Amino acid sequence: TLSGDVVIPNCRYVALSGYPLGATTKATIKFDNLQISGTRVYNKPIHRGAMAETVMLDGIETVATTIAYDFNWDCIGEFSGVSSSSVDVVNGRLTLADTDYIYPTGHSAGLGYYQYRIMRSAASGSIELYVAGNVISITNAGAVSFNGGAAESYTIAVTAETLVAFDVGATSIAVYADGVLKGTKTGLTITSSNPKMKRTTADFYVSQMIVVALSPDAIDGF
Repeated sequence: TLSGDVVIPNCRYVALSGYPLGATTKATIKFDNLQISGTRVYNKPIHRGAMAETVMLDGIETVATTIAYDFNWDCIGEFSGVSSSSVDVVNGRLTLADTDYIYPTGHSAGLGYYQYRIMRSAASGSIELYVAGNVISITNAGAVSFNGGAAESYTIAVTAETLVAFDVGATSIAVYADGVLKGTKTGLTITSSNPKMKRTTADFYVSQMIVVALSPDAIDGF
């Protein structure tokens, strides 16, 4: 018998056959406790799609549904409300040119996590996101405001690609830029809605859109 931890580094394949320790003839090798852990690397991007998974919410395992777009293929046909926007597959991004909202067809979400990688396409470019029933505006100068109100005390740089994320709670939305918490807007009404976006003053680039909708809950879904 062999007890204790046995670590096989950088392993791709393991063949279990042959002679047990101390034996001179082949025999079946049995395990009473086999644990495998590690990280799998995917060399191809997730182009788009929806999947069910579980996430940890306040220490509780919670079912969630995720949609993901990296705009490396022409998925514009999966969006509703489109008249001018297009997918640039060479640069892997959506050119957001519509002044009315566009959104992934058939999906809505409330509580959850929303992530966008964005950049303005011109000096005057601004974007408006509709997240869980709330309007979030980001101007060409990076000013952020909610539901037409005054600008928040922080800004988000949009002259280069920035990963903007929104953590939507029961009555609040926390705003992150490249993993850094910028601020939290409280006192909001959170409702299930299509995750929408539009440009306001000039085109905007969106190179990633990921929404993780928590469920089951009356205001969550997909």
